[in-house]
Amino acid sequence: MLEQKERRLDVTMCHRCLMRQRVEKAHQSGLRDKRAQRGLAWLSDGVYAVIPEKAPQICQVLSISHASMSFFYFGEPSLEPGLLSSAEIVVTGRGFLADNLPFKVVSDIPLDERVSGKGSKRLCKVRFLALNEASKIQVDHVIGLKEVVSIQ
Repeated sequence: MLEQKERRLDVTMCHRCLMRQRVEKAHQSGLRDKRAQRGLAWLSDGVYAVIPEKAPQICQVLSISHASMSFFYFGEPSLEPGLLSSAEIVVTGRGFLADNLPFKVVSDIPLDERVSGKGSKRLCKVRFLALNEASKIQVDHVIGLKEVVSIQ
């Protein structure tokens, strides 16, 4: 059991490092506003969350505020209400990454039946926990960028 947790942590950390490197590389190379960002071109422009319990899967963020966030993901097992975790949020097409945003799962409900081998589509709603000032600034920036990405 401990070995599985260590392996999951290694995969999560590798995925986080990879995503961070890709965002930084795209930002440094001046490609922030182009879809052809290195490593992130396979995602359509939008706002995505990386949840350690779902890594390496990336969840699509539907809404975000200073207090809460909701996102779609595919598959099982579900995120149990009451689960404490943290998220990283990637804004593709803008080269922005917000990390270490602690949250508590409020609800996780299935939206439909299995979709071509991916499992069921689920909607998860979370409440942010005790965001520090740096995290609040990151969330402000994500909210602003989400509006810009949604308009385009």
